[in-house]
Amino acid sequence: MELQKIREQLILDIENNINNWNDVISNTNPGNYGIEDWEIIVPEDGFYVDIPNKTFSFKNVDFNAKLILGSSKGESSITHDYKEIAKGKGTFGFVDSQKVGITDIEIEIDLDVFK
Repeated sequence: MELQKIREQLILDIENNINNWNDVISNTNPGNYGIEDWEIIVPEDGFYVDIPNKTFSFKNVDFNAKLILGSSKGESSITHDYKEIAKGKGTFGFVDSQKVGITDIEIEIDLDVFK
């Protein structure tokens, strides 16, 4: 499998799989939020893959989310736009000869929602 295909699949997984970002949202300050909407943009020039060690790292990732505090979309809920730059690293495995998947991911981001 070519390096570019591995990079593309891992980037798509990071951008589209909210499970990769659950800990980020769950650990925000001042508290746990729900997500109304989110967008993650991973620039290719900040994404590195080490195929022999099955690791990857990334930087300058735009993480944008509309967070909901309080009751779900009720009159007492508060919606807040959260935008931060993230970096991180992880490991991946080969699912088959044409597909890879993330096996572990660590994301570093400022968790203070109201700064």
